[in-house]
Amino acid sequence: MCKTPDERANPHFRSQHIGLLGADSKLLPDFVGRFENLAEDFARVASRIGSPHLRLPHLMPAISRQPRHYRDFYDEELAQKVGERFRKDAELFGYSF
Repeated sequence: MCKTPDERANPHFRSQHIGLLGADSKLLPDFVGRFENLAEDFARVASRIGSPHLRLPHLMPAISRQPRHYRDFYDEELAQKVGERFRKDAELFGYSF
């Protein structure tokens, strides 16, 4: 995956900035939510569209594990590869590896 350029990558593995930046390299949406803040960010969007009563259902909760930080899933080598492959996304959205 880290060697596959965005042009050839499955849409699920493409850099996020590809669909979120305009021709002037500015973010097109006025808000980008984060998975790690999913419930809060969904509530924020629901409120902004005038539907604060909307709730995001949690259909398949993971009962067997505690929430973990995304960095816990990377060793040093993988963090370097992913950080390099998705550098622009990491910079744009404030992530680090």
